[in-house]
Amino acid sequence: MTSPAERYARSQRSANREDASDFDQFLLDQSFGLDKFQLDAIDAVGSNRSVLVAAPTGSGKTKIAEYALFRSLREKKRAFYTTPIKALSNQKYKEFCQMFGSNEVGLLTGDRSINIEASIVVMTTEVLRNMIYANSTNLVNLLWVVMDEVHYLADKNRGAVWEETMILLPPEVNLVCLSATVSNAEEFGAWITDIRGDVEVILEEKRPTPLWQLVYQDHQLQDLFKDPTNLKSRELNPAISRSGNSQKRNKFESKNRYQRPGGNRNAKALRSEIVAALDHAGQLPALYFIFSRKGCAEAVNNLQSSNLRLLNTADRKLVLDRVDEACSIIPDGDLQAVDFSTWREGLARGFAAHHAGMLPIFKEVVEDLFQRGLLKVVFATETLALGINMPAKTVVIESLRKFNGETHVDLTAGEYTQLTGRAGRRGIDHEGYAVIPIDDSVNPESVAGLASTRTYPLNSSFRPSYNMSLNLLQRFGLDHSVTLLESSFAQYQADQQVVGLAAQAKRIRREAEVQKQSLGKDSDLILDYLTMRRDIRRKEDDLHNDDRRRFLLDVDTACRALQIGDVVQIKGGQRGFLIVVDVDVNRMDLSVISEKRGFQKLRWSELPGTPLSRGFVRISRGFNPRDAFARKKLLGQIDPATFTLDHTVSEISEPDLSLVKLKERLRAHPVHGIADRETYIRAAERSLKMLDDAEKLEIRVSNRTGSLGRQFKQICVLLRENEYLFGDDLKLTSKGKLLSRMYAEADLLLAEAIDADLLSNLSTSQFGALLSCFVYESRDEIDIYRYKYPDKLISTRVVAINNILSEIHRQEKQNKIPLTRDLNPGFTHAIGSWINGANLDQVLFESDLQPGDFVRWCRQVIDIASQLVHDTVPKQVKDNARKVIDETMKGVVAIYEADLTNLEDLN
Repeated sequence: MTSPAERYARSQRSANREDASDFDQFLLDQSFGLDKFQLDAIDAVGSNRSVLVAAPTGSGKTKIAEYALFRSLREKKRAFYTTPIKALSNQKYKEFCQMFGSNEVGLLTGDRSINIEASIVVMTTEVLRNMIYANSTNLVNLLWVVMDEVHYLADKNRGAVWEETMILLPPEVNLVCLSATVSNAEEFGAWITDIRGDVEVILEEKRPTPLWQLVYQDHQLQDLFKDPTNLKSRELNPAISRSGNSQKRNKFESKNRYQRPGGNRNAKALRSEIVAALDHAGQLPALYFIFSRKGCAEAVNNLQSSNLRLLNTADRKLVLDRVDEACSIIPDGDLQAVDFSTWREGLARGFAAHHAGMLPIFKEVVEDLFQRGLLKVVFATETLALGINMPAKTVVIESLRKFNGETHVDLTAGEYTQLTGRAGRRGIDHEGYAVIPIDDSVNPESVAGLASTRTYPLNSSFRPSYNMSLNLLQRFGLDHSVTLLESSFAQYQADQQVVGLAAQAKRIRREAEVQKQSLGKDSDLILDYLTMRRDIRRKEDDLHNDDRRRFLLDVDTACRALQIGDVVQIKGGQRGFLIVVDVDVNRMDLSVISEKRGFQKLRWSELPGTPLSRGFVRISRGFNPRDAFARKKLLGQIDPATFTLDHTVSEISEPDLSLVKLKERLRAHPVHGIADRETYIRAAERSLKMLDDAEKLEIRVSNRTGSLGRQFKQICVLLRENEYLFGDDLKLTSKGKLLSRMYAEADLLLAEAIDADLLSNLSTSQFGALLSCFVYESRDEIDIYRYKYPDKLISTRVVAINNILSEIHRQEKQNKIPLTRDLNPGFTHAIGSWINGANLDQVLFESDLQPGDFVRWCRQVIDIASQLVHDTVPKQVKDNARKVIDETMKGVVAIYEADLTNLEDLN
């Protein structure tokens, strides 16, 4: 094999050769020289070998993919380029049209279908997975598949698609897997080699441009490290560690590693100042990461309130021309609804926000202007970190804590590396900068540690779903399907961990045996006695739990039988008489009044005893239980002569005979009479504890060995019980074929709802509203029984479908299968109003949604509706699904991105 120096020399000589090879011709087209890791990867591709490339953001990983596409064209073969998100697919489509010509490139994302017979087709990974299951003719003559952002397989919701695709692709297809720098790339590469043959693993940790770590403190930019050029020494800059009040800082260190839960509050006030400092230092353009949409919007407002203007007159005109052209297709009313004029003015001054709440076309304009150098600062949420090509000279991270949907958590080293990896544009900047604003609430030592760490392990999120299981069975049968699932990266990682767990269990058993020997010749007797004591304790716990279950069942039954006006006494309680003024079966609580405690809401589960009915009083309409006078009047109706308080209602349970016998055997045991019995027992406890620990580890080993195959078989049991499969060879029924075409998270629930006719006899808006319940996710939990629905029919159908879900959950628990997601009716009003003709302003006002969220959830409804327009779906459902697609795909929903077929403005 030639050395890197020789290959570089060859690349220089090739410029003067007329008979250039594929490799040399590809090099001719490069704007700058290739690095060693790129040349090594290209060598592997040139030898028709699959390759995994793990390298930092902006290092030029895509060059390897481009070479694979280039070779496919030269060899008259096909190549697919897959991405995790549609926006990245659209971006790559544009780039490849410029690179290879629009006749050679196609796009297929579910939303868009352009030139799909082309030699190079860009698509989302789900589209390729679906092609494989359908045994599509598009796979004929396929030589290369590029999987961009392959580390996305760690995503808990969609990551399984990457593994499915890599496992199921025909063996003659080669892979180019492009990943961020991960700490277990060798493990990932070994797995790919296991399933697809020899794979070249190329690791590159060196950034194409040096990254300087800075802090913004005391109104100035400072180096984080004492010697930034010495990567081995990460000693903190003494100027930083001396400044600030360390006592005040330590107060917050006990709470978290970096800063207080709300983040660096002072940094919010410094946004304009930091941008001005970066501008003065020549360190723009910058990506300014703020982990909330609201924060991004506030930051834009901060800059608009300042006198900062980051563009000259010529650039301002270019920006306004681009903005006005791109948004000319949006109706004026919709532009007004999304505050277009304010957004436009910010762009004209050189700054903007970028987050999922914006209209997709607005985000695309921001991306385009930033890539062209016409935007100097973009305030972005971390969603920008995935794939979209927006490198900057500087990355600012406002806070090292973020809200993960439940609580504030510290930024991980991997997340920090991903975000700061965008700093420094290859071929443009000589260096990049990462800036962290710090004050007394931030621990700079921890920030230094974070900036020095490069741990970012890739962990599989793969698990079989109902849809996946049916497609595997349909294509491969039971035995081969199990084999395929057990070849997943998830199972590979589990099997690797099993070796360590088994060794740990073996070591603990040895230690337990040593501990047992210390008990002397009577060790077996002592352990037997201790085991008997444990059995008694376990029996007592079981009896207590049984009593508790029976008690809760009695309480539940009694409460459900109560009516408003019942006079009750709580069995075993000290509350005297209570009058029931409301019974909420859904929330499982009682509203009562009493003489001593006035008005109360009592949770059924918190009652000290069973409520016993002792009589009844009539409650007039309009009675207010919070009115003391009204309460006193009603309680006055209780006649002591009529309603007798029973003081003998508590019961004493009979002793359990088996427990009595166990205790008698314990007292008769030889060890029971030993004088220093407890000393031996403590030593025996340690031995048994070790054995328990070893057994738990061995159970984990057993559970992990072939765990996915077992889960798949349990899914098959559930599907067969519900008539999706039949026969010993598990063939698909008509219901099974319907479900096999559904790629939704709640796929089984949707199929069951269709089978139960719960999506029939609905108007188009009702159908769309009901469909949204299967896909919509809100931050807040919604009580489907108390939610105010658009109409009674939708409410009735949601409750009926939820009853089906309860049965599915019961079966899933029985079969130890992860539970199907809950229904969420939070989008029913918005989608229903939109389908019925409401404008964007009305919908946003009524729903309190942001424009981008509204568009995204509409597209989700369209996506799930598009899965219901094939022949296995009942005609009425299929017709309504088509109508929902037509009636939803309008206005800003239809204007999802700019027209990709018009490439004139890209040149």
